[in-house]
Amino acid sequence: MMLIPFNIVFYKGTSLVSRIIRFLTHGNYSHCAMVIGRFSLLQLDWKTPVTIKFLEYKVNTYDIYELTFELTDDEKEQLLDFMRKRINTSYDWKFIISRGFNLTFNTRIIHSKEKYNCDELIVEAYRSVLGVDLLCGDYKMTPENLSKSKLLRKIN
Repeated sequence: MMLIPFNIVFYKGTSLVSRIIRFLTHGNYSHCAMVIGRFSLLQLDWKTPVTIKFLEYKVNTYDIYELTFELTDDEKEQLLDFMRKRINTSYDWKFIISRGFNLTFNTRIIHSKEKYNCDELIVEAYRSVLGVDLLCGDYKMTPENLSKSKLLRKIN
C-alpha cells in the first residue's frame, strides 16, 4: 500500500517498551507517525529524536489511518513547516513517565517545554496550525485514543 502524506501510521510494537505502553493504555498501538512522503514518515520515539525515516515496519504490525476532512495546500504546507521545525527535538520522557503514572494512579501529567512524544507531536501540529483537536476532547492522549478519533478513519 502506498503511503499518502498526512496519513498516520499506528504501530503495534512488540518490544518491552511497546508492550508496557500497550498494557498501560489498554490498546493495540504503542506508536504513531505522520506520513510525509510515499515511503517516509516524520516520527520520534524513545530512542530517536524527531526524524524523517523510511517506513520499515513489518507487514501486519501497523495500520494506516487517513483524515476524514480535506486539507488545503496552504494547510499542508503549514503542517509540514510545523513538523520540519521540530526535527531533532528530543523525546519527552517527563511526559511519558508522568502519563504512565496518570493512567495507573490518576496523578498529574507533566510536560517538558519544546519536547514531544509520538502522538503528542501529531496532535500538537493539528492544534497549533489548524485549531483542530484530533483527540476530540479526550484528555488521555495515547496512540490508541488518537486512532479512535472521529477525525480519522482506518484504511483497509
